[in-house]
Amino acid sequence: MRDGFISTGPNWFTRNPQYLGDNLFFLGLSIVANSEFLWITHALLALVFIITPLSEEVWLKEQYGDAYDRYRRNTPRFL
Repeated sequence: MRDGFISTGPNWFTRNPQYLGDNLFFLGLSIVANSEFLWITHALLALVFIITPLSEEVWLKEQYGDAYDRYRRNTPRFL
């Protein structure tokens, strides 16, 4: 869907607010539960949350062109 490029709200601070939020949630859960299983699971999820945006950026560049390039230069990937 190509309704337009959104760079406001949480997207103003980070290019990947959902991945950042999920990562922080699972980190907090791992700390509270203090479970080796959750720490391992979180480490694997964190890897996915770091790799996935790299592949998505190719698609975003194709869809939004220069608007996405400007946004990418001015907004950090995570924080």
